Amino acid sequence: VGVAARPGGGVLDAAKSENKAEGVSSVTEGTPAEAEDGEDESAVALSSRKGDTAPEGITELLEVLQQNVRLPQRDPDGPLLFAIDHCFPIKGQGTVITGTVLSGSMKVGMEIDFPELKQQRRIKSMQMFKKPVQAATQGDRVGVCVTQLDAKSLERGIACSHGHVTLVSTVLVSVRQIRFFKAACKTSAKFHFTVGHTTVMGTATFFGPPQDPLVASQGLKAEGGMSKADEEAALARTVQLARTPLAEHFDESAEYEWFEQLDPESADMWAVVQLETPVACALPAVAIGSHLDGATTSSTCRLAFNGRMLRALTVEETHALRIFKRKCKEGQIERVQDERTVICKSLFKQGTDMNLFVGMSVQLGDDGPVGRIDGTFGKTKFKCVFPDNERGLEGLQDACHKARLFLRYKRFVFDPNKRMIQTP
Repeated sequence: VGVAARPGGGVLDAAKSENKAEGVSSVTEGTPAEAEDGEDESAVALSSRKGDTAPEGITELLEVLQQNVRLPQRDPDGPLLFAIDHCFPIKGQGTVITGTVLSGSMKVGMEIDFPELKQQRRIKSMQMFKKPVQAATQGDRVGVCVTQLDAKSLERGIACSHGHVTLVSTVLVSVRQIRFFKAACKTSAKFHFTVGHTTVMGTATFFGPPQDPLVASQGLKAEGGMSKADEEAALARTVQLARTPLAEHFDESAEYEWFEQLDPESADMWAVVQLETPVACALPAVAIGSHLDGATTSSTCRLAFNGRMLRALTVEETHALRIFKRKCKEGQIERVQDERTVICKSLFKQGTDMNLFVGMSVQLGDDGPVGRIDGTFGKTKFKCVFPDNERGLEGLQDACHKARLFLRYKRFVFDPNKRMIQTP
């Protein structure tokens, strides 16, 4: 359950105070401040009146916090992951790094990795709240002294058990657009990608489950002119989507469709993020994509999407991803040669090797007969055959009258060979 502390409660009358509380509830709806079980957050009115009058609401706030705060479960086992937030030298002692143990544990004498520096150092001593300690576990904030580490080379970063963290440059991410970001998250656009303390530039290729071709051709529906009931229904869907956990399983054998932009209404969206500078992280990890170079004078949200980084991708693994993009070429009918053969043109650009398309299926119009490209006919034309045509010469001529010829296929976006795929 979330807790919202609302200053000014003591200087407002009861009606205004109640309105303020309702406003807090509407703002926090669908955010982490609202409980997963659907209960509203607790709003506590506070007043820090000056003079002889004691502050109001402090006791109530403490009671609410005591009722809702839960002690975390800490696990000292497993590999160490230590988030570094500061680094400075101490003459005659070594270099001190301060931070928080995110997982595992550490102790004096233990050797730890600095993956961003590609170095290993042994822990000389440790302190917690200015007191020497021999060990620290998950959740502890600690200062660690190591030797022979250049403090200027590291300000923020990660320390870990040997081999636990690697540098990631291409990563598979389950993603969701942040509902307060009103612009489109476009594929191939540059984002600021934040993992832990590190922010680097990168591009995202968004994809998801295959759409119906008709729906895909229409694109995302534009909002506008919605009734109040429709707006409330849309808000309810948005809140429900915000509460839905991000996907954690990716089916490598399945086919996915390339999206020109992130679908803000889908709970099953993915991205291949390619970073300009590798980052060190332990997967899975939480990440945020932002447009931090946007106008700082406006009040618009610049956090574009959040995601869960599932695994790093090698070049070979990226090429093997079955993420396809729909392609459609449109040509013209030159003439009908016989009851099964049509001469066509204008399907390919000048200089295209038409032999690459021989054997591929074509269709007359949106719902006409289906045939195949049989071969070239001169330098710029080609021949199509319709072996299943049972309507004779006149029937084929009628089907070709004012009809366009369509060649529809798919191409996997990361396939280096740029193969063209047709499926029934």
